[in-house]
Amino acid sequence: MFWIFRSIDIESFQALLQDIHQGWFVFALFLFIPQTLMSAWRWQVLTRHKSTMGMGECTKLVLAASSLNLFLPSKLGDLAKAYFLKQKNILEVKRGTNLVIFERYTDLLALGIIVALGVVTGKRWDAWGVVGLFYGVCVLSLLPCLFQIKILDGVLNKLGQNKLILKLRSFFEDTHDYFFMIRHNPKLLFLIIGFSIFLWGLHLFQFYAFFQAIHLLNVSISEVFSLVPLAILVGLLPITIAGVGTRDGALIFLFASLASPEAMASVGLFATLRYLVPGIAGILFLNQYIVKKGAAEVSS
Repeated sequence: MFWIFRSIDIESFQALLQDIHQGWFVFALFLFIPQTLMSAWRWQVLTRHKSTMGMGECTKLVLAASSLNLFLPSKLGDLAKAYFLKQKNILEVKRGTNLVIFERYTDLLALGIIVALGVVTGKRWDAWGVVGLFYGVCVLSLLPCLFQIKILDGVLNKLGQNKLILKLRSFFEDTHDYFFMIRHNPKLLFLIIGFSIFLWGLHLFQFYAFFQAIHLLNVSISEVFSLVPLAILVGLLPITIAGVGTRDGALIFLFASLASPEAMASVGLFATLRYLVPGIAGILFLNQYIVKKGAAEVSS
C-alpha cells in the first residue's frame, strides 16, 4: 500500500476524494446492511439442519468473524465461526468447520459464475477475460468433487490408526454426511448457490457505486462484474491483511485502460471499508464468543 501511494499523484488523489458524489457514496455504505443480513440468512440456512439459530444470533456470528478478518489474511477469520459455535454449544467443531468450508466454496463459485457472465455479456475476450472465464469453469468443475469426499477413506485407511488419522477420519465422515444431505436436497443446494450469487452481486454493485461516487462514468457495470472479481481473488491471497495493497494493486492494473491510478487507488481505499465497517461492528459481539463462562464442553 505504501508503494502505491508513493507512485500516485497525491494531490490528484485528494482532489478525487474532495469531489466525491455524496449520494452514490452514501448508497454504497447503505449496502453494508443488506449484505450483512443476507450473509446471516445464508448462515442460518446452512445450519438449520443441525441447529435452530435465529437471525439475530447469525448476524452476531457473521459480524464477530468479520472483526477477526481485520487481522487475518484470506478471510481466515471466518474459520473462527466453528470455534464460536462450539463456545455457544450450538455445533461441534467438525460440523462448523465443514459449514465454513462449504460457505467459502459457494462464495468462490458465485464469483466464478458472475465473472464468467460478465465476460460473456461484456464480450471481454482479452487475456483477463479468458482468465476470468477459466477460473469460473475450474471452480464450477470442483462441485462434483465435493460429493466424492468418501474416496478419502481408502487413503486414510492406508495411513494407520493413530490419533491424528482417527480425528481426520471423523472430520471427513462428517464432511461426507453433510454433502450427502446436500446432494439429496438439490433445492437447498441451488438455494445456497443462488443466494451466494445474489449476495456477491450486491458486493459488486457496491463497487459500481464506488466507481460512480468518484465520477468514473465510463466504467460500465459489466466491466465491474468481469474485472473486480479478479481483483478480489488477488486480495484473498495470504499476502497482506484484508487484501490491503494486493487488491488495490490489482484494481489499478486491471482498470489501467479505463481509469487513472489515483482513481483506482480511491476505489481500493473504499474497498477496504468492506472489511473495516463490518469488522468494527463485530467487535461489539466478539467477546460473547471468545469468553463463554460456564459453557458446557461440546465434543469435537
